[in-house]
Amino acid sequence: MIWYGWQIVDTSLMLDERSSTALAFPMWIYYTALPAGGVLMAVRYSIRLYRYVFRFDPNTMTVGHIPAHEMPANIVPPAAH
Repeated sequence: MIWYGWQIVDTSLMLDERSSTALAFPMWIYYTALPAGGVLMAVRYSIRLYRYVFRFDPNTMTVGHIPAHEMPANIVPPAAH
């Protein structure tokens, strides 16, 4: 999404594409939402992957911290550090 979004922005810049309204607003500004959204998704999935690789708890089958009052009764909470 980042790569193809940037190609769309670059093509719009090269063609000097404008909106059909009286303002003739440059369309490349609108199209930057594509690579920006791709970057935000990549950051979010990188964080998620990091948590699954390094923060996964096989005892509770969860990622990260679960408050003791929300933990199932049959699972012993991990010892405090």
